[in-house]
Amino acid sequence: MMKIFLIFILWLPLVMGHSTEKIKIGTFIIPKYVRSNSEGEFVQLVKALAKKSGVEVEIVLIPPKRAYQELELGTIQGLFPVVESRDFSRFETITDFYTKEMYIFEKAGVDYKKLKTPKVCTTEGYTYPEGYIQSQGWKKVVTDSDETCLKLLDKKRVDIFIGEVVTVNDAIRTLGLDKKIVYDKFSPITSEKVTLAFKKSTHGKKLSDLFDKALKEIMIDRSYDKIFSTGAIKIEGKK
Repeated sequence: MMKIFLIFILWLPLVMGHSTEKIKIGTFIIPKYVRSNSEGEFVQLVKALAKKSGVEVEIVLIPPKRAYQELELGTIQGLFPVVESRDFSRFETITDFYTKEMYIFEKAGVDYKKLKTPKVCTTEGYTYPEGYIQSQGWKKVVTDSDETCLKLLDKKRVDIFIGEVVTVNDAIRTLGLDKKIVYDKFSPITSEKVTLAFKKSTHGKKLSDLFDKALKEIMIDRSYDKIFSTGAIKIEGKK
């Protein structure tokens, strides 16, 4: 009996040492990239990184306004997408894996700059340049999707639409508005790096190192390309 007990005591640390770590990572709905807690390019990327890192992840949806607070409180261990304007130094981050560019879209043949107070449409879930719309004196309309904003723009119920170039162009093609909606592709109003962030802590640093290593590996073996067809790919080390 004593022999069996000793074997169990020696075996237990080995089993515990190989147990899979479980963490909770938060996100919020974004057109194309986060369609649910199981669908979307960013969701698939985080799942791929977790699998390669040997970490079990539960992805949970959180209202955008609460997301960063939940990370700081420790309710969640990670958060994506985190944009550059949120100050990466506040978190433990992996190498930025995408570049979000926002443009002003308008109806062809209309110059919004000639309007005294343009009405601008925005999509819920996106982070917009802080104070930008207010500083322009524009009236803001918030909708649930890029498609809704584009339909309002086409019907001239709004004058301009600020959106992320990849998702908006996808929506334009889907709605057949290729010749009706235009933008200046040489003049983004913002260009921001996008990343996955963990809480500023020893544990957060460990997780960010694990996931960053996994990101480099899937970029090198081109697994990244199976998830994304667009976006900025960076394989240099973390700063």
